[in-house]
Amino acid sequence: MPKEINRLIMIMIALEEANQYLDDREKLINLLMDNGYLFIRNLLTESVTRLNRDIVNLLKKHGYVSDHSDLHKPVVTSKIPDRSMLSEHHGFITRKIAKLQSLKEISQGGEAKQVLGKIVGTPLYSWVENKDRVRVVQPSNKMGYATAPHQDAFHFRTKFVTMWVPLTDISENEGGLALRKLSHTEGLHKHWFRSGEYLGVADNNKSASTWLKSGATVTGGKVEEDDISKVWLHSNYKLGDCLIFTPQMVHAGLPNISGNWRISGDFRFQNKRNVMPWQARHRLGYTHSYLEEVENQLSDLNIQGKLGDHIAEKMRLEGPNRRQSISERVKNHAKGLSGQINSGILDGNERVVKYG
Repeated sequence: MPKEINRLIMIMIALEEANQYLDDREKLINLLMDNGYLFIRNLLTESVTRLNRDIVNLLKKHGYVSDHSDLHKPVVTSKIPDRSMLSEHHGFITRKIAKLQSLKEISQGGEAKQVLGKIVGTPLYSWVENKDRVRVVQPSNKMGYATAPHQDAFHFRTKFVTMWVPLTDISENEGGLALRKLSHTEGLHKHWFRSGEYLGVADNNKSASTWLKSGATVTGGKVEEDDISKVWLHSNYKLGDCLIFTPQMVHAGLPNISGNWRISGDFRFQNKRNVMPWQARHRLGYTHSYLEEVENQLSDLNIQGKLGDHIAEKMRLEGPNRRQSISERVKNHAKGLSGQINSGILDGNERVVKYG
């Protein structure tokens, strides 16, 4: 039966648990390939308990969590921090979290290292940005998704997995992560931008048509959305659980409509021998500073709309380049892409990442 979650109509079923296969490497890999994910209950123990305690106590210290709250369900107080304090890479609270010693262990895999090594191979490499990947989400009345549906394969062209970790108990009311069933088998979906705003993957053809009419453009992917109802996977997550999924999996963040803080981490891992995207070697602040400078150059050069979105995507894929200024690169891309935009040739690039 479809459920309404803060104006989202979703068909939701439970994730399949993989605990019984932890000692069987071949079965784990096959299950990951078949389902696109591995959901493992209570895999993380001491590492996640320490991190949960440290983060909740930090929020309590600043008056954001009720003194009588359960560590697993931190209740918000009337003192609500400005959203900028919780931004991923430069917020006051998130900077303090990034410095926690208890985060270091789990950002490098924690008790999940053995499982991660089985599925991606060794030597295991934890992305540098993992230190900045804790999300602290307060309750909100905002309609729709907390994070738009998307595929990580759109953003990064390499073999890796993401390990999403609830750092508090997260029920349907707190929202958390949802995966679109079997979407990893469909190829790379069209990913939409509109004047610098990332819209992600459309829910259906009607949404895609609305975006197109509003001036949005596709900067990657070729799979069209249909109007068939999608099935989403979600469970009531407990502290210690982890959800490992492939880059091709369409996933989204659901809204937090509870009275509690939702805290989670999403950490990326790969085989060190595989090609690494430039972001894997840097902190999130460095990545965002580069992307912000690209946006500033586009604004200074008055490059907007579809052309600006395509140039920004090109620059993101290429990453920083010390041999040529951002301004020069933006101008060169503008020359090369403007004709294609005007002629309608450029409607997205296929960037499917095969896992295995």
